[in-house]
Amino acid sequence: MEGKHPEGSKAHEAQAPKEENLSEDRRPSDDSVNTDDTTVDPTLLGRLHRGEVQGIPSSAAVTLPPPTQLQQIGQQFVERRDNRVVLQVTSNARELLTAPTFYPPARRPTQTTSSSAAEGVDEQLLERIQRGELSPAIPRDAAAEYFSHGDSALQSHINNIAHREQEAFVAQYFTTRPSPSAIPRNPPPMDIPYFPVQQHHPNPNVVPVQTFIPAPSIVPYGYPVAVAANQGYPHWTVDANGAKKDCYTLLVERLEREHAGTLSEEFHAYAKAQGGRMEIVLAERGVPRNFPYANLDYTVQESNFSVGATIYSMSLADLKDAVLGVEATSYLQHMLDDTPTNEPLLAALGGDPIALKAHIENDLNRWKENKMRPLFVFDGQSVVGKDEMALRQARAALTKTQKAWDMYSKNQPEEAVRAFGASGSVRAQDLYRLLQEVLDDRKLEYLIAPFSACAQLAYLDRLDEQLVDGVMGSKELLLYDIVDSMFNHPTAADWEKKQFTGIYKSELVTKLNTTPEMLADALLMVGTSFLSPFPPLQVESIISSQPYTLTDAINLLRTSDKSVTNTCVSFHDILEKRDPDWLDKYRKAKMAVKHCITVDVKGNIHIREYDNLTNDQHLYLGLQMPAELYHYLSKALIGPTIMNCFVHRDLIVLPTLDGFASDEYKKLVSRDLVPLKETTAALISSRIHRAIQHYEIVMKFWFDDSLKQTIVHRNLQPQTNQKIDPWGVKDKELKAQATKLNLTPGSLAFAILSLEDGEFRAKTFRKPDVVLEGKSEISASVLWRLLHLRNYINDQHELTSYGKALAAILKSIGPHIKNYWNARHVEEAAFLAMELIRFDILNSRNRHNDLIGGALRGSDEDKANCILIGRTACLLKLRHAPIGYTGPLSKNFLNFHSMIKAVRETDRDLLEAVLASMLLNAQAVRPNDDCGRLGRSLPLCTDVDTSLGIAVKTYLDDFFKAEWSAEERKEMTEQYVDKYLPHSVNFPEDLNVAFKFFDAVYEGVSQLGDEVSQTDKTAWENAKAYLDKRH
Repeated sequence: MEGKHPEGSKAHEAQAPKEENLSEDRRPSDDSVNTDDTTVDPTLLGRLHRGEVQGIPSSAAVTLPPPTQLQQIGQQFVERRDNRVVLQVTSNARELLTAPTFYPPARRPTQTTSSSAAEGVDEQLLERIQRGELSPAIPRDAAAEYFSHGDSALQSHINNIAHREQEAFVAQYFTTRPSPSAIPRNPPPMDIPYFPVQQHHPNPNVVPVQTFIPAPSIVPYGYPVAVAANQGYPHWTVDANGAKKDCYTLLVERLEREHAGTLSEEFHAYAKAQGGRMEIVLAERGVPRNFPYANLDYTVQESNFSVGATIYSMSLADLKDAVLGVEATSYLQHMLDDTPTNEPLLAALGGDPIALKAHIENDLNRWKENKMRPLFVFDGQSVVGKDEMALRQARAALTKTQKAWDMYSKNQPEEAVRAFGASGSVRAQDLYRLLQEVLDDRKLEYLIAPFSACAQLAYLDRLDEQLVDGVMGSKELLLYDIVDSMFNHPTAADWEKKQFTGIYKSELVTKLNTTPEMLADALLMVGTSFLSPFPPLQVESIISSQPYTLTDAINLLRTSDKSVTNTCVSFHDILEKRDPDWLDKYRKAKMAVKHCITVDVKGNIHIREYDNLTNDQHLYLGLQMPAELYHYLSKALIGPTIMNCFVHRDLIVLPTLDGFASDEYKKLVSRDLVPLKETTAALISSRIHRAIQHYEIVMKFWFDDSLKQTIVHRNLQPQTNQKIDPWGVKDKELKAQATKLNLTPGSLAFAILSLEDGEFRAKTFRKPDVVLEGKSEISASVLWRLLHLRNYINDQHELTSYGKALAAILKSIGPHIKNYWNARHVEEAAFLAMELIRFDILNSRNRHNDLIGGALRGSDEDKANCILIGRTACLLKLRHAPIGYTGPLSKNFLNFHSMIKAVRETDRDLLEAVLASMLLNAQAVRPNDDCGRLGRSLPLCTDVDTSLGIAVKTYLDDFFKAEWSAEERKEMTEQYVDKYLPHSVNFPEDLNVAFKFFDAVYEGVSQLGDEVSQTDKTAWENAKAYLDKRH
């Protein structure tokens, strides 16, 4: 790649001397301290031994001047300078802190007395000065001067520089710390040359001063004095009005307001060098407005953190005929976040992005036009810690979507749209199916990794066979052993310029002056998809410029002997408060990367550095599942949810898009759906290792950290599989019945309606020696088994009352949908309607009038009728042009959508478990080709948004007039489209299907008898009468 615009890191790389971190039990007792009570500070000494103050030798506690002496020094300074300004620093020697010296012991140059300025020059420091990385107040020959003077001459020289340039901090860079014995025990006033002044740049290693202010004190100017100065304030902040200002300006403005008199130039110099970040307290800002996260409990660093690498470009012509391995997750996230492909209202609608498929098609066309081919690699099972990170990110996104809904409710639509778009609530993993469908249609290969797609890409990048010519993805690729370079996902501008951009890992290591091992640690510290960021990085008093960068993590490591463990010890108070288990999580993440699991070219599972695995590997890799299940996952026959439950023995229910945990929602996910999940687990566990059969799975919930539910599946083995094993019909009988019914085998309508034929029903009992093969035989058997497990069919293969109700719905809606659009989609909606009725969700109760977007017009009965019809329509899809949604929103229906999604995903997991169980038990021939199509041909894999439900509710509640004639209704419906849904494809047709679908569901409810309460039956009858007057 050719360098275009290299951008070096400008960050300071201050390093601290190696410290001694001693545990609490090694802290010396008061009896062991020097008995000179006038100079000994046992409290500070204890803190030093515990490693709470960095860069100070333990003996420094007995050499600090007494507090009274410091006060005398300050008083003399004030009297002589006639300056009455009092700066807030501690006057108590118990809390005196000092900044770490500039050089670590390993690099600190040796003093010489040579008269030649060239001898003993610190070349690295000199080069940094010449590049302008240190303050311009330091003369370029200072590095040479440092070695050519003795102690007294050096001190004089430093003071001259400080006075001449009005930069007292210069002394910090040119004062070495002598041995403790050389420090005067009681230095005279104004002669304290050995303690460095405040560093010019923020130092993250010293506790902020505002936590240690027993009384104000005076600090002398121009001499290096040990002070408890806060070194964590940024160069820039915001004032009370949100305007960006530098800290020094804010300090001077505040002091001028409070002290009216003119401040001397000397004080200005002192304030800039030493007090600029000490006096700007939180009162100046109220709260830290520039802190990027709304909720500290769930703060998450964005994945696109700055790494400070030089960006290189490469012409697309040079990539002709190249195959690039592409990380699918970051590719989809790029589509979700960046213009022109992002759809900001997706977080408010739910479902799949309306135009994403078209955008993917356009993007792949560009690859083809430039004669390149992508090989997409998808994440498989969750790496240890990934589900927890998904929970944290979703919780953080909730705070942003709640603000967006507040804006929408206050009639601020443009601000709300931007806030929804920036919320980050939509997970790329939920869109895998859509991308895989496009790739299958275009005959493009893709791969689903056992665990991390980045680990799999690194494996492909290193292959001698050179299956890929490069890798493209997120910065997480840098964690793994890629060859060197990685491409960024192309932007619209990149396509126009006919170039791809990327970075070199080796160049990044060189530029940051680090090692590959240290870079890997820093990458983990800034946060990954499976490890939360190192909490101190998010503390503004430590890292002043937020959001933090990779350089900030590296600088923290340098202050702790390049050890993550030592860094954790240094900030143990913050870790205890924010994430006590972070170090343990880091160690698991590091081991998961070191021993990452991939699939080789022959399809075998490969564990990196297998011979070095530890005995506790299950803690960072999880339990190992059969290779056959990995194969089904890699072919998109099943999803990762089932395997994750066994690998990690837990299941986290992630936050909903609406963030409203209603009582009915909590009951649904924590109680009603648990038996289905136990059945799902039992189907798989009884087919694999016996040890798995006895493992319990713990469910955790986003809305209550203390609530846990145990999935106990061993009590359902083996009877669950034995119950459904007899199902199976060969292709000849399937085709004959399909012709008779004019239905497709493998559809829900065929699975239900075919069993009304007693003659065919007798053929559905599979003989033990019959093995199913082909898509029709397998998919038909899977659906029958699913319906059997859900009690739509009994053991005699007859329809139950629920099955008959579902049959009534399908018969009623069938003639209408054939004239319009996707019959399969409406069949799935019919099944979900019955499921929601059985779970007591699809009714007119629990209307939650406090949620925006509910029915508002008419009587209470009218509102109930409108809500029930709208909720039913939420199961259907509004046909929309491939462009971002424009129209009304409803948090009320988004909350209902969350329950639809919970039921749909649970039933889909059950369906996939049925398929996997069949294949594991050799009841069907394992398909070799087109597995992905088989998996996607099965129902319940598509998430439907709320747009049609909102449209139907808005039409009935806000627009429709009862006095309209039939002609007026048709005309006014067209006007409704122009006003509310300008980009809909055929809303009048969709509206008619929604009304017919409601009538069909009503027919099904009428068949249920005692399974539905009389109150709910009456509600359905009232809603039917309400709708009959309107269509």
